[in-house]
Amino acid sequence: MRTFLASCLGLALVALAGAAPADEASLPSLPGGWVRGAGVVPLPPHRERGFFSFQSNHEFTFRVRRSMPGARRDVNALPVVPIEPSALPAAPPAELPEGEAGDVEVHTKDGYYRLSLRGFDIGFVQVNGSLPTAVGPHGEGGAVGACGGPRVVPVSYEGIRRVERGGGIELVWARGWFDAGRCRAAIVERHEALPEHLGGGVVYGFRTRCAACAEGARDVLHVLTPQTSDTFGRRSPFEHHTLPLGPGTAAAFEGGTGFRGGGWPELPDWEAAIDRRCGTDTIGCTKQVRVEVSQGRGEPSPTLFVSGDVGP
Repeated sequence: MRTFLASCLGLALVALAGAAPADEASLPSLPGGWVRGAGVVPLPPHRERGFFSFQSNHEFTFRVRRSMPGARRDVNALPVVPIEPSALPAAPPAELPEGEAGDVEVHTKDGYYRLSLRGFDIGFVQVNGSLPTAVGPHGEGGAVGACGGPRVVPVSYEGIRRVERGGGIELVWARGWFDAGRCRAAIVERHEALPEHLGGGVVYGFRTRCAACAEGARDVLHVLTPQTSDTFGRRSPFEHHTLPLGPGTAAAFEGGTGFRGGGWPELPDWEAAIDRRCGTDTIGCTKQVRVEVSQGRGEPSPTLFVSGDVGP
């Protein structure tokens, strides 16, 4: 069969090669003003666009990815935290379930209640889907006005504490319910991790593995950084990014942050929590960060690339 097809193809090529040139009447018509066989007319040179022109603004806004120095990191070397699928229902229960308060504590002064955390250098708490409210050392800060009214609402928090000198940290993240009437929390899910330092004193990472989760959610890369985005709308002591891992997946994020006086939000809380400095004797410096992870369907493991001002 293959030989027969090859023979037919050869005969067709011979027939085409020996065919007489088509006459002018049989050729497709051309648009008005076109000359057959005249060749390609060179395009006029691109007109220069000045700075602040519409074109330059468009190119700056939708610019391609900037070139940043960086290096690959070994995803498989990062710590792994086994977790289970979330058992927290979407709707709050009518009554607060049994459970410990976890790291949540309530402060009261002059009749005002403040929902905070204990035992962390930096952290944040969210009540009923509110924006994260920063918490500092010794339970400073927290959510004011969370108590009051007979209702049970969702509560979640994250906290970082230093566990050793030189930048070793522990992350705790938890979810549960909060009874506003009794001003009491019941934490249902709580996890701990020891993130690995990935560079610059501003990038830490670890992985979670959920064997019982659906495909696409079983393996996740977690990256901790100081606040790098939405700096005008809120202030958060750190950000917790989650990027999926697995064949056929890719994810990335980018942002900027700064140590004392560097033009971005200052990070005294972050510096105190991780015990790392900019690495120079200058008054301040900025850090531009980008993290990318991807894995093709035929690749054995993901590729993690950390770039920006994030040297070892």
